[in-house]
Amino acid sequence: MDSIIGRVIAGLLALLALGGVMYLGAQGIQSSRVNTEIADIGTLVANVRGQFMQSSTGYTGVTSANSAALITAQVIPAEMIKNGGIVDEWSDPITLASANNGAQFTVTLGGTSLSQAGCIALATGFQGYISMAIGGSTYTQQTMPDTVTAAGVCTTGATITLTYN
Repeated sequence: MDSIIGRVIAGLLALLALGGVMYLGAQGIQSSRVNTEIADIGTLVANVRGQFMQSSTGYTGVTSANSAALITAQVIPAEMIKNGGIVDEWSDPITLASANNGAQFTVTLGGTSLSQAGCIALATGFQGYISMAIGGSTYTQQTMPDTVTAAGVCTTGATITLTYN
């Protein structure tokens, strides 16, 4: 009888250990996606600025309607291209738009597949924007959200709109 109980306990401990490893693996994947997304958006912004800042029309060409041309010109990082479209690390579409008569441009990401934890990590990780809108709240470099603030506005499926110049 003791050997049966011992085997059951050993089996339960093994399952708990496996669950812990799987949880840590999922957390690592989430962190990797967030880090990659922050780096990809940074590269995208640098590429847009490099190719449009001196243009007489400003950022008016930075739109989702011009995605094919932006991809061809290698403005969009290769990691963000899937089936000819621009996507984030969670495979949700990214929307580009010109703003403020071409003086600025926006990048909107997130949506269906973005988890609340992913949204919070992105909200606290992005830098260099003019403004960031999440769930009806807008932040600037002077009012960047901390983790608690981001948790209050981030939901599963939230979208994040970043404005740059």
